[in-house]
Amino acid sequence: MRRLTFVAYLAVLVLAFAGGAIGAGKYVITRSSQIKPGAIAYSNLSPAARRALQPKVTTVTGKSGPPGPAGPKGDPGPAGATGDPGAAGSQGATGPQGAAGTPGATGPQGATGPQGATGPQGATGPQGATGPQGATGPRGATGPQGPQGPAGPLGADGTNDLAKASGLVAWTGDPALILQSAPDSNGSIHGASVWLAAGDVVHSLAEVVTSAGSGMSHGMYAIYDEDLNLVAQTADTPAAFQVTNQWVELPLTSPYTVPTSGRYYFVDLLAATTTMPSIGNLGSLAASSSRNLLPSGIARGVNGGSGLDSFPSTLTLATTGVSRCIVAE
Repeated sequence: MRRLTFVAYLAVLVLAFAGGAIGAGKYVITRSSQIKPGAIAYSNLSPAARRALQPKVTTVTGKSGPPGPAGPKGDPGPAGATGDPGAAGSQGATGPQGAAGTPGATGPQGATGPQGATGPQGATGPQGATGPQGATGPRGATGPQGPQGPAGPLGADGTNDLAKASGLVAWTGDPALILQSAPDSNGSIHGASVWLAAGDVVHSLAEVVTSAGSGMSHGMYAIYDEDLNLVAQTADTPAAFQVTNQWVELPLTSPYTVPTSGRYYFVDLLAATTTMPSIGNLGSLAASSSRNLLPSGIARGVNGGSGLDSFPSTLTLATTGVSRCIVAE
């Protein structure tokens, strides 16, 4: 609309100037349509035309209207500069204790403090398990000899060592020392002492017959203990002694296991109706029968009775000069 007003003013001015032209006798521009919009710039106008175009402004001051409604709250402005600290206020009352915080990480161990005084000894604890045996220490010096102990039981005389090495249990004497032979009294017992160890087992007894008997009525062996009590025997086998220069071995009716180490006696009992056999002996000296009774009163060689047909349960000794060789297996 302002553009139309300006064009109207411009047309008036053109007509005004044209009047001069008309006054000159010829109309150049007769209407506003003859002017192309924008063809006449403000700088093409004369000063008078420019003043004519200046609007006349009349200022009229009316009454102030009522205040308008409050506008929306504006955005916060930038923070102002920090002011100087105020004076410290008085300390307030202590507040309630807060909840315990999470424990912090364990700090490094501090240096070891000085050792405290030794406390009283506690009660003895239970004994621990026995540890492994340590290495054997060096042998200590030999201590003084103690008093002599009581005498032990009588040991073997060593005679049976050779007997056992020869496959036997024991013998009354080494058969290699058989030097004589002689017949016994009919129905009499002859024998000799022997050492037997506890646990030895005797299965049989034997002696050497150098000359055969005939009409034999009895022939057997037996074992007596140191108190001369009968403990084992063979069966009565008289025909076995009707041989010459042979060992006559007879089995015990039951194997005999020696209960206690000590002195025992191996003996024989022979009887015949015709001829007594001759038996190999370690020695025979009738004039010196005391050699078979030792100074201790213990019999080395034994002899008992005459006309016997079996072994008595307890043997009664009689003097003899015969040293018999009987072996046991």
